[in-house]
Amino acid sequence: MTSAPEVHICIVSDQLLANIIPALMRRPQHVHLLTSERMHEQAERLKRFLEARGIPATLHPDMPDHDVAKIAAWMSGQLEAIVLDTNPALLLNATGGTKLMTLALFRVLEKNLGRLGEVIYTDTANYCLERLQADGDEAPEPMREVLHVPDLLEAGGMTYRSASSDDADWRAAADERKSLSKLLGKGQPALGQLIGQLNRSASEAIEKRGREERLAHPGQHLKLAARGERAKAEREVLELAESCGLIDRDEADAGRIWFRSVDAARYLGGLWLEEYVWHIARDAGFADVRAGVEITWQGTAKRDAQRNEFDLLIAHRNRLLTIECKTANFNGRAGAEAQHITSKLDSLGKHAGGAFSSELLISARELTRELHSRCQSLRIKVIQTGQLANLRSTFQNWDDADSS
Repeated sequence: MTSAPEVHICIVSDQLLANIIPALMRRPQHVHLLTSERMHEQAERLKRFLEARGIPATLHPDMPDHDVAKIAAWMSGQLEAIVLDTNPALLLNATGGTKLMTLALFRVLEKNLGRLGEVIYTDTANYCLERLQADGDEAPEPMREVLHVPDLLEAGGMTYRSASSDDADWRAAADERKSLSKLLGKGQPALGQLIGQLNRSASEAIEKRGREERLAHPGQHLKLAARGERAKAEREVLELAESCGLIDRDEADAGRIWFRSVDAARYLGGLWLEEYVWHIARDAGFADVRAGVEITWQGTAKRDAQRNEFDLLIAHRNRLLTIECKTANFNGRAGAEAQHITSKLDSLGKHAGGAFSSELLISARELTRELHSRCQSLRIKVIQTGQLANLRSTFQNWDDADSS
């Protein structure tokens, strides 16, 4: 690896991270972005991304996308101007563009300019930068952690707005009921019926008027098991929920409860799963874990910008894991709900994270065959009911398998 200040030359393609990661690791004095007409929008986004982080970038538009002689002639003109302007130590990032473009650029650099200091390839799957030198004995350069959730979203054309977990009060409340979240998450399948009843009761307790919510019917009745493991598990949850200040209980009627607030009802009605996953991911040591993330798409006027929300986003080793958490029963409404959930994970998740993103649907209830089949066809991993207790192992497997 050269110790002198570098100038990076990159061919722009759909996968911006292959050019972003080396630039953030090496901090070159300039980046030159060679782009065809078809990749112009991606090139503009890449230029904005780099310059926002203090790395100057120049766009070289209208690169031919076929006919190697035309590509080479165009590149030769661009590169001669770069060398005459700056006399730099050149680094070619050979990851982007078509094979034809990369081959033409390499030949032009090697034959005509004699300035080629280094050629690298961003191997995201193996978390390293490969050095493609002529002698072939250069060891790969280990990749460093340079991207967090907002960075990965921005690279995918999204703007990070906020996350529930950014708020100190949210984090404090989540920590106070961490033991309850873990009890609910690891208590399957004995708690399956209680979770369904809490979901329904919370929905009945909260009255919505436009965007406002109020606790209109705090008193609710649960049908609890009379004996056995299920009864023991349900009693433990309700006792802990009461000690956490979420509900009041009737001593004479174990199934009679009162939600203490809208937040308490929303938590017990399903948000506990989001907090459970947040806790397990943080315990697993991931670099950046955010819950309740709101984004808008770049290039939309503020008044027209539609906000989308992700239940959880995890950035680790410059890759993104997108997670949706569900506690509702899908029976009877599987078709429309399956389409919505899987389309959101597939389109938003893959758009945000690029080629090395992963998507995960976590459900506290058994999924319908239709929804499970659709997830399989889209390569969305599924965790459901009894598998929740082993969620940390799932996260560890994702961490170990450097690509999905």
